[in-house]
Amino acid sequence: MRQIGLFLLVLSVCLAGCGVPAQGVTPTVAPTATPPATATAEPLVNTPTPGVTPLIPTEQLPSATKPPAATLELAGQTQVAGVGTYCWSSPDGPGLCADMVGIPTSPQPLTASAPVKPRFVMPLDEVPTEMTLIVMAVTADDPDPSFSDSEFRWWEYRDGESHTLTPAREAEIELDLQPGLYVLSLFVRWEGRGDVIYGWYIKSN
Repeated sequence: MRQIGLFLLVLSVCLAGCGVPAQGVTPTVAPTATPPATATAEPLVNTPTPGVTPLIPTEQLPSATKPPAATLELAGQTQVAGVGTYCWSSPDGPGLCADMVGIPTSPQPLTASAPVKPRFVMPLDEVPTEMTLIVMAVTADDPDPSFSDSEFRWWEYRDGESHTLTPAREAEIELDLQPGLYVLSLFVRWEGRGDVIYGWYIKSN
């Protein structure tokens, strides 16, 4: 839960079964995970302010209400996704929304030659109902230094190239990228569980 402690985290806690996301929401260039249909509590701010105890200590947040990380496979390498904004519910528990102000990724990029052929491996047995990839060109100086550390780099949302992927447990795409650094932001929705934005960091040669 380290990444949540680093960033502004807005939580909406609801009763069991209310964490199913609203339908018909298409992510834009800066996608935001869909909130639950209803909420039974006002949003709480869990900002790590010196000398102030968070309203909900991050270590007390139920792990079942955080989506597991997906994995990127690229040119024989793997990178675990950073988990960004999400709305998620456990099968028999409450739902929870976490609104991040950026996209987290590994601090080091995976390198591949164009055309780049990433494969996105989902963490659940169920096939997603929606998958949208946004490819954002970045520079090494772009991550927010106030929050980035040895575990994650955090990137602002920005314009990028959008691709609708065929939902699958292992989704692939071929990208003809110019040499440079890129953040891959993947919006994924599972029926009955919720949605999440994953982030990866790559370099195209």
